[in-house]
Amino acid sequence: MQCTPDQQGQWETMADAVENSGSSPVVILSVRLPADARNMRLISAWIVPIYHDPKTGNYDLAGGEGFPYPPREQLSPTWDQRQPAAGAVIRPARGPKEAVTLVFGVTRTSAAHVGRSDPPVIVYEAADGTTFTVQQGFSMVLAGTCSPGLVGF
Repeated sequence: MQCTPDQQGQWETMADAVENSGSSPVVILSVRLPADARNMRLISAWIVPIYHDPKTGNYDLAGGEGFPYPPREQLSPTWDQRQPAAGAVIRPARGPKEAVTLVFGVTRTSAAHVGRSDPPVIVYEAADGTTFTVQQGFSMVLAGTCSPGLVGF
């Protein structure tokens, strides 16, 4: 679970790696918060290449997670290569070099209550036309102040 301090109406960036472990490309149809998300709203979702840092050799999520949304270029060097998640083609990947980042903005909709959500729901279509739904990533909490007591749902 990730807790990000925020204020009502302030958009925060969340990001997670997405990897197609199949043998054919898939197309993302939609990304949304689950139906039981409370006091939280998702604005838009993007697919962004994972950043390979030539100095360290590390592969980093492109998103500046926990920072204001949208990410600034200096926090996400591959942000300018983004494409809307809906309609994005995800090719088969065999590791971080070929994976992509799902970047999305979320906000708390209530000043009086903490925002909580399980991971986003991703609906995608396989090459044969079959649709699948996956919920991957981490649970999120948006609160004025993050504390250990906010961990439980």
